[in-house]
Amino acid sequence: MYTMSTSSYHHGRLREALVEEGRKILSSRGPAALTLREVAAAAGVSHTAPYRHFESKSALWAAIAEEGFVRLADRMSRAMVDGREPVRAVQGAGLAYVEFAIGNGSLFSLMFGPELADRSSFPGLKNAADLCFNVLVEGLERCKTSGKLPTGAQIPELALSAWSLVHGLATLLLAGQQKGRVLPGTSVRDLVNGATRTLYEGMR
Repeated sequence: MYTMSTSSYHHGRLREALVEEGRKILSSRGPAALTLREVAAAAGVSHTAPYRHFESKSALWAAIAEEGFVRLADRMSRAMVDGREPVRAVQGAGLAYVEFAIGNGSLFSLMFGPELADRSSFPGLKNAADLCFNVLVEGLERCKTSGKLPTGAQIPELALSAWSLVHGLATLLLAGQQKGRVLPGTSVRDLVNGATRTLYEGMR
């Protein structure tokens, strides 16, 4: 039985408590255990209480994924600190993306899983996912403005290519598919920097 977090629920913030407990269940037990009933038990409320905020399990999952995207966008933004050389800043955002995926495998899988592929019913989730893409777009715009990319570069298309690269690398690392294909001792930073450097040379 999942142990209730004694500090998770405070009057007036039931929704936040349910999302927090849902994230913990997802991390420790996987998506199969992530139900409204289990989350209610973990938060110490009745099994009907979650329905005040979530009409279905999918709505709960969407809220947890939305929080994940917000956290990911924040990490990417902080990696692209002001004053940093633009290309290095975008590489830093890519590294933040991959490290987030590795450190939050179950959450990352939920965020991009087939259960939430159609985000039309969850505008908050869609907006949060767009935050991550926009961070990347802004970083590449800085590269273009500073002369690191051609003046005719189509930033949305380049951003999609860069996103596809780091997302694919993150997925391979989570699945352990890089083993035997890279030199022993190669760090995640080395892999990300190498892949993004190759992509950048193509972009130029």
